[in-house]
Amino acid sequence: MAFKNVVGTRRAAWRVLSSIQKKENIKGNAENVQKVKTYKSTIENELTGKCQEILDLVEDNLLPNSNSDEAKVFFYKMKADFLRYIAEFAA
Repeated sequence: MAFKNVVGTRRAAWRVLSSIQKKENIKGNAENVQKVKTYKSTIENELTGKCQEILDLVEDNLLPNSNSDEAKVFFYKMKADFLRYIAEFAA
C-alpha cells in the first residue's frame, strides 16, 4: 500500500499538469506550456524511478521468495499495476 501511495500522488500531479497544459495550449500561452512540460518531465522521471525501484524489488526479491501461488499472483498483479502506471505517461 505504501508503494501505491508514493506513486499515486505523482500520478495525480501528472494528470493535473496534463490538464493545465491542455488549457494553456488552448489559450496559446507558450511560456506557461513550456513550464508545465518541464515540470511534467520531472514528475515523469520521479514516477519512472519509483516504479522501476518497485518492479526490481518484486522481480529480484519478492517473486523468487514467494512460497504460495496466492502470493505469486499478488506480486504478478503488483508488477502489472506498476508497469501500467509507467505506460500511462510513456510516449
